[in-house]
Amino acid sequence: MKTIEITQTKFREAQKYFTDEINKIISEDVDEILTNGNLASVILDSMGYSLDNNTTLEKDENGKAKKYPMGTISGKQLLVDPYMRWDDNRILLKDKDENIINEIKIIDENDMLI
Repeated sequence: MKTIEITQTKFREAQKYFTDEINKIISEDVDEILTNGNLASVILDSMGYSLDNNTTLEKDENGKAKKYPMGTISGKQLLVDPYMRWDDNRILLKDKDENIINEIKIIDENDMLI
């Protein structure tokens, strides 16, 4: 597990540091980025992205909501896990077979971004 520790006290500096660190970790074999709604919003606000126009929430065979797309970051699909706690500040990087390649824990000491 990798850790990104945000210690900056100015918003723009924290946002740039977060973006730079995420980009260093995302590799070519990453197909999707999975996180909670809170971090997905931070990622979309911090990085160049395109929104997904699909607003339909898919459900599994038991009627539970599946992960849903928020947009695309650097050609990688950004997905939200609706069952991930709002304060679970992890980002999971998955390959095309949905294997977890890397896990990133975000620590925001000054509550600048999250």
